[in-house]
Amino acid sequence: FGGIHLIAVSNDADSEYNSLLQAGYSGVIPQRLAELSRKVDDLWKKIWRKLTGRPLVLPYSTASRYFIGGCEQSPKCYPVLIPNWDNSPRSGKRALILNGASPQSFRHHAREILALQKDLVFLKSWNEWAEGNYMEPDQRFGLGYLKVLKETLSAVKPAQNHR
Repeated sequence: FGGIHLIAVSNDADSEYNSLLQAGYSGVIPQRLAELSRKVDDLWKKIWRKLTGRPLVLPYSTASRYFIGGCEQSPKCYPVLIPNWDNSPRSGKRALILNGASPQSFRHHAREILALQKDLVFLKSWNEWAEGNYMEPDQRFGLGYLKVLKETLSAVKPAQNHR
């Protein structure tokens, strides 16, 4: 990873991957949260949200199935660990809320991301409190997210050293 690398963040990484590399970017980071509402927010959910004025609320376990797409299988596509999300303080009724996120549910997602055996993985946010996206210790889970990440990283490090 020597030198300077310009890495694109894409809201449609699966279809834009090749064109972004051709444009001169060193790699691509998929912005899966932006894609998520397009994939799961069907017409009836949109109508319901419009009528009730409520944000899109999804179980974290459902949403996390969409956190890895085709792009992540490509060599220069770098996956993103997403511990949780709730941007309702900023977005109001246009928000996306991942309900039921916890260190335990994050463990499954982290294992899937790290199983891709990429040399570079991004963490969505360390302390994005305004969007409910953080790894930092809190009153509810304490060091839970950090402990899960440490355990998960420790479990894959030996396997990656043999590549």
